Amino acid sequence: MSAREIPSSPGRHVEELAAFAAAKGASHPSDFVARTLPSGMTYYDYVGQPIEIQEIDKRPYRLIKLINNIEVFLVQDSDYDLATAAMLVKAGYAQDPLNLPGLAHFCEHMLFINTEKYPEAGGFDSFLSIHNGISNAYTDIDHTCYYFSIANAGLEDALDRWSQFFIKPLFDPEYVRREVNAIDSEFKTHINNNAWRLDSLLSSLANPAHPFSKFGTGNYRTLAERAESLGLCLSTEVVSFYDRYYSSDVMSLAIIGSQDIQQLTEWAVQMFSHIPSKGISTKPCSTAPFAQDALGTLVHFKTVGKKFQLSIVFPLPKINHLWKSKPLEVIKDLLEFRAGGTLFDFLKQRGWAYDISCHQESDTDDYSFLRFEVNLTEDGYRSYHDVVRSVFSYLETLRQHHIPETFFNDLRQRRINEFRFEHLDHGTDLSEFLATSFLYSFYPRHLLLSGLNMIYEYSPTDYHLVLDSLRPSNCFFMLGSQDPGVECPLREEHFGVEYCLDVIDSAFVVELEQITPYREFAIPADNRFVSYDLELVSGIERPEEPLLEPTLLLRGKHGEVWHRRDDRFFLPKGKLGIELKMPRAVRTAPDSELVIST
Repeated sequence: MSAREIPSSPGRHVEELAAFAAAKGASHPSDFVARTLPSGMTYYDYVGQPIEIQEIDKRPYRLIKLINNIEVFLVQDSDYDLATAAMLVKAGYAQDPLNLPGLAHFCEHMLFINTEKYPEAGGFDSFLSIHNGISNAYTDIDHTCYYFSIANAGLEDALDRWSQFFIKPLFDPEYVRREVNAIDSEFKTHINNNAWRLDSLLSSLANPAHPFSKFGTGNYRTLAERAESLGLCLSTEVVSFYDRYYSSDVMSLAIIGSQDIQQLTEWAVQMFSHIPSKGISTKPCSTAPFAQDALGTLVHFKTVGKKFQLSIVFPLPKINHLWKSKPLEVIKDLLEFRAGGTLFDFLKQRGWAYDISCHQESDTDDYSFLRFEVNLTEDGYRSYHDVVRSVFSYLETLRQHHIPETFFNDLRQRRINEFRFEHLDHGTDLSEFLATSFLYSFYPRHLLLSGLNMIYEYSPTDYHLVLDSLRPSNCFFMLGSQDPGVECPLREEHFGVEYCLDVIDSAFVVELEQITPYREFAIPADNRFVSYDLELVSGIERPEEPLLEPTLLLRGKHGEVWHRRDDRFFLPKGKLGIELKMPRAVRTAPDSELVIST
């Protein structure tokens, strides 16, 4: 579909612009109202429920929608010396053609070269460098995010140059080989990284009909060599990719600067309303990420270095619509909890594990799965059947004893406290967060910034929906080591991970299905360290001059305790520092190594 260009004359009459927006199908829900710049350009101002931001965040925010459907967060940050912007494009390596893995990543690289308006190669980064700026981007499965920062005085010119990435990039063929080599270099930096290797192995085991199975990074072999062997022109292919998937309809933007919020608004409207709309929309994949025959599989794989790791992968039902109760977040918190009576405490006490973690793969699309990872000790690896039994016994504990409302209340309050008083983001951290918040379209707009943190409803029904998916019959295991006794004749295509496929013993699966809660397990009790009242005690005032010296609270035979009260910020935060003086620790190498390792 050919792009329909937005009229670029700033003097066009408001009605003409509105007619153009209507003709191209621009949507502006009832919580947006039309506004007009002095130049005559139209945009839509968000006037719905106030957007929830942190209590300590006093910066002005504005949300607008351009006539080409781009939604834009604008923030006036007068206390930060750098301006920043981020653009989200809902096109990632899920859109890679099967014959050219890494094409979306390659497109990301090529956009930085030059544009029709600014044809000098590398001109954007050169401009940033002389104005104390940097730029970067990343490509994920369902989106690509571009961002930069620059001294506030250079923001207007930077936005004009950067906006051209999405209006008229040149994709100069002269730089194709250079950028392919850059991608290949990125790939090679991760070749021995265990996390990247495990991710790639997991993708190789996925359903080939699902985007998760794709190799998103790309390298020289999958781009240059593959294109040459197929008789394809890589520069032509990347232009076709861009023309097909890059459209204002799947973009969102954030701009942050010290300038007045109205000035930021005018720049956004004037520079980004010209990005072509192609009338496209994202279409979630309806295929399951893992085929049914993958369940019940035991994957042995070789790690880099002496590392022992167990991963249990559970496909999940669609749960995005349960954003108020966030059942997976509640269960993840319980699985990772470190108190007595928890799974981690049980594994650690037996010397089987030194860390556990839960990862939800994809929380924005129609598919999702949970990867529960246990970093094993060597004893834990030898006893991995017992570790697996422990995991499913703890899950059965959660099913049988239910998740109490007191635990939910504590977790909800922790999230509220974190959001209220979390350190304020500035620069690219904030712009990237604002731009990518639009991925979570199931949240109402006023909760785009707070919704990911908050848990609103207690729902045992939703918890059991997820717990019923965390069963032995609905998972597969991945066990990593350098065990010479395990033969791994298979090799993953891209990272060369050695692995073998086995079937989990059916008798073991039956045993796990019938497992009961261990007596050592218990649902965490009320957390007395969670504060429900963080209001300042009455009578505390801020002195004109800050306290410079701490107060000695305790002096004993083996040390001293000092305290300095915060009299500037009055936030419910503290910092604990411990200085240990151990002369013996540096006298011999074994003692020194012991201290460092501890």
